Amino acid sequence: MFLKRALEKLLSEKDIKKSQYQQLKRACETALTSITKDIQTSRISESSILPSTDQQSINAEKYFLPFELACTSNHPRMVDTSLDCLQKLLLHGHLLGSIADPIDPSKLLIDRIVSTICMCFRGVQTEEQVELQIIKALLTIMTSQVIEIHQRSVLQIIKTCFNIYLTSRSKINEATAQGSLSQMLNGIFSKMEQKMVFLNERRKQYQEDSTIITSNNIDQENVSTIVNEILDELVERICYDEATQKTKDTTLSTNEIIEDTQATQEEFHNGRSRNGLDSQSTSDPSSTKSTMSNSLSADELSADNSFKNAYYVFRALCKLSDRDIKDKTNTDPKTNLDLKSRIFSLRLIMQILQTSGPIFRSSEDFLYIIKTYLCVSLSRNGVSSIPELFEMALFNFVELLDKFKSYLKIQIEVC
Repeated sequence: MFLKRALEKLLSEKDIKKSQYQQLKRACETALTSITKDIQTSRISESSILPSTDQQSINAEKYFLPFELACTSNHPRMVDTSLDCLQKLLLHGHLLGSIADPIDPSKLLIDRIVSTICMCFRGVQTEEQVELQIIKALLTIMTSQVIEIHQRSVLQIIKTCFNIYLTSRSKINEATAQGSLSQMLNGIFSKMEQKMVFLNERRKQYQEDSTIITSNNIDQENVSTIVNEILDELVERICYDEATQKTKDTTLSTNEIIEDTQATQEEFHNGRSRNGLDSQSTSDPSSTKSTMSNSLSADELSADNSFKNAYYVFRALCKLSDRDIKDKTNTDPKTNLDLKSRIFSLRLIMQILQTSGPIFRSSEDFLYIIKTYLCVSLSRNGVSSIPELFEMALFNFVELLDKFKSYLKIQIEVC
C-alpha cells in the first residue's frame, strides 16, 4: 500500500537521521510498525491500496502525526512525500478528520489537517513541486463529497490558493491555482444553492405533514367521541334489558359490561388494524413531529454551514477587491501584487455573479455585502486609469445591472 511506502520513503531520507528530525523519525517508525502488524494479523492486505475503512477514525489520528511532522519539517522532499500521501488518503475518503482534534477538542481534526497543509506554503520561497502538491490536496478537500469543512478552514484554503496564484514563480502553478480556485468557488456556491433549496422543500413538506397530523388527530378525537356515545347507549340498553327480564340466564353482570366496554375502547385506541384501518395512523403525533423536527434540524445545520461558507468567501473577495495599492506608480499587474490581487478578486467575483442562483440573488445577506463592499469597490476601481482594473470593474457592474438592478437602484446610480 502507498501509505506504507510513503512512511518507508520518509525513513529512507538521509537527513531524517539529523537531530531536528528525531521526533519525525520516531513517529514514522511507530506508524510503520503498526501497519506491518496489521498486515501480519491479516487485518489489512499487503496488496490493498489503503487501510480498512472499518477503523477509519483511528487511522486518521494514528497515521496523520508523522505526515504532519513531515509537513512542518521544511524539508522539500519530505514535505512533497507527505503532501502526496495525505492527498491520496483524503481522495479515497480514508482521512475524513471528522473526529475531535486530540490537541484542541473544540475543533475537528480536519481543521488541523487543513492548517498543516496550508502551512507548507512559505511564500515565494516555496518549491514549485510543493506548491503543486498543496493545490492538489486543498482541491481534494474542497471537492470531496464526504469531507465537511467550515468557515475558518474554507477561508484558509481560499487564502492559500490565492497567495500561490499571486506569488508563484511557475506559470503552470499560477494557472493551476487560478483554475482550482474557480472550481472551489463553483463548488461552494452550488452546494449552498442545492442545500438551501432542499431545506426549503423539506420545510414545506414538514409544514404539510404537520397539518395532516393535526387533522388526523382531530378526526381521531371525533371518532373517539362517537364511539363512546355508542358504547354508553349500548350500556344503557343492556342495563334496561337486565332490569326488565326475569330470567337470570339472559342477564349480563355489571363487571362483564365494564370489561366489554373497556375491551371495545382498547381495541379502538390500541389497534385499528382489527377493523381494517392502518394501525400506524394511531401513533402519537408528537413523536412523529419530533422525528421530523430532528431530521429538519440536521438539514438546517448543514444548509447553514454551506450558507456561511459562501457568505464569508464572497465577503472576503469583495474586501480584497478594494485592497489598498501601496505602490501606485507601478501599474504592471505582473510585478505589483496589490494590483494583481485586486484584478484577480474582481475576476472571481464576476464568476460568482455570473453563475449565481436564486438563493444568492434573493438573499438579504448577500445583498448587504454587495451594497456595503462591492458597490464601493466598483465605484473606486471604475475610475481607475489602469485598463485591466477598469475593465474588470466594468464587467462586474454589468453583471449587477443584469441580475440585481431591482435591489440596487440607489447603489447603481452612485456607481
